[in-house]
Amino acid sequence: MDQFEKLLENRNLFIYDILLKQDINNCTIWLKKINFYKKKEKNNKNLNDLLNIYVEAITKIDPKLAHKNENYDDDNENNDSNTNNDDLDNENTNDDLNNFEKIEEIENAKFKQTTGLEQIWIDYSKVYQSNKDYFTARSIFSTATKVPFMNSNDLVEIYLAWADMELTIDASTEEEVDKCFENAINIIKSSLVKPTFKNIGKVEDQIRFFDDKIPAAYKIHKSVKLWSFYLDLIESSNDFQETCKVYEEIMNLKILTPVILINYINFLWDNQNFEKSFKIFEIGLDKFNYFPIKFEIYNIYLGKILLRFKQMKQKKMENFISIERIRDLFEQAINECSGDLVKPIYLLYADFEQQNGLSSRSLKIYGEGIKQLHEWLDSQISINNSLEIKEKIYKDIFNFYEILIQKTIEFKNFNEARIIYENIISHEDLPNNYIIKFVLSFKNFEVKLGEVVRGRELLKYGCELLLKPSPLQENGKIYEKYWKEWREFELNYGDENTFKEMIKMKRAIGVKLGLSNNSLVDYQNFFENPLNEDEDDSGDEGREEENASSD
Repeated sequence: MDQFEKLLENRNLFIYDILLKQDINNCTIWLKKINFYKKKEKNNKNLNDLLNIYVEAITKIDPKLAHKNENYDDDNENNDSNTNNDDLDNENTNDDLNNFEKIEEIENAKFKQTTGLEQIWIDYSKVYQSNKDYFTARSIFSTATKVPFMNSNDLVEIYLAWADMELTIDASTEEEVDKCFENAINIIKSSLVKPTFKNIGKVEDQIRFFDDKIPAAYKIHKSVKLWSFYLDLIESSNDFQETCKVYEEIMNLKILTPVILINYINFLWDNQNFEKSFKIFEIGLDKFNYFPIKFEIYNIYLGKILLRFKQMKQKKMENFISIERIRDLFEQAINECSGDLVKPIYLLYADFEQQNGLSSRSLKIYGEGIKQLHEWLDSQISINNSLEIKEKIYKDIFNFYEILIQKTIEFKNFNEARIIYENIISHEDLPNNYIIKFVLSFKNFEVKLGEVVRGRELLKYGCELLLKPSPLQENGKIYEKYWKEWREFELNYGDENTFKEMIKMKRAIGVKLGLSNNSLVDYQNFFENPLNEDEDDSGDEGREEENASSD
């Protein structure tokens, strides 16, 4: 009976041995087998069996053939040893970096792919770390760095785990803390030394971090993860020159990422090195040609240079950043970013001109923004006739027009505001639902100026637009809003005759559309769009129409 119980107890171990006979280089199975001995060691306090299984694994696995088998599932075992040091991915984040992190998320997944052999070495060292035997733990890490890994991430994780151990040693004195910190820096620094490529018949430009045909030792000097860790260590030492040298080396190796770029800029900014930070922005703009990334760089760049401009202006400093320099940067950003991204740049540009006393130029910039959005929309329709894209650009154009009119009115240029309104309501490219909104806005503008007759004529003009469908599924809402506003207009400024005229025009529109009682539901169905709002006052308006017709 005891033998049977022992057999059941070791059932998983026998399964692992069978699987390893089929594939000795399967690190997933080795890790599960190690976990089995970990649990056994906790119960029996037999550390030798656990150490022996580590030694067996690292001596039998061929580093060139090591691999994981993520498809293998064992409900009885919880493989908790897959805990690579990913903490670096969450460090050095701020509001400026959020968008970059989203863009890099997929790319970063590559840096987490390992064979599992590195975890065996790391766990082996942790056995001695847990017993405060750091001398042996260091020896294991040192041996692991000499293993001929082919997967670059394996060797990267070894170095990171080694440095992390040095940083987490419970030192008793400040001198020991400084010594451990220095050890961590030296460990990472040694991993980033360029090797001699003659041994493998290559030159540096031929080395790629993910080239599995090249041994890992010849590639990890291009590891973004190692350089990022090294940067954290150097920055924490408050050595400005050394930190700059590290950033420059990353750029020389051509492994600069958007996150590292912005970290470098923020570092220079924090150290009052503003002009150099602007030069680094330019380097980043030359390197990254992907529009969303380039847009984010411009967004941060413009924000910082405008802040610096404001600071220097307030302090009346020499070597003042010129307005022309900032204008050139805005124009450069507008020219290099795609049309669907330029709206916030135009808004920032116009606001900059207004704050510097150039209101007429500010209005001109709004107009240029509207023109560019129209041109970009026309170019996209021929490529992608997506309703979603159209709606976004139409909303941006609508918003631009609203701001342009608002600013024009603020500057008391009423005649120019009328011209803008007239251009909009006669625009053939804008959807009717937007034009109708501007008709109502134009009417309100005229009423405020005391031009009630002009306001009524605008409402009559807008009636014809109700006969045309909108591509943006707002026909029913516009119909309801339009007649509601006209009704309120006549109640406030009209008389019995003008009110009757409004009712007759409403009925005439309904007849042309074939609607019953000018029903809002019928109007919506006429254009085959779903209705999203209830008919709150359709019954009241129907009774008013009946009374008007009887009169």
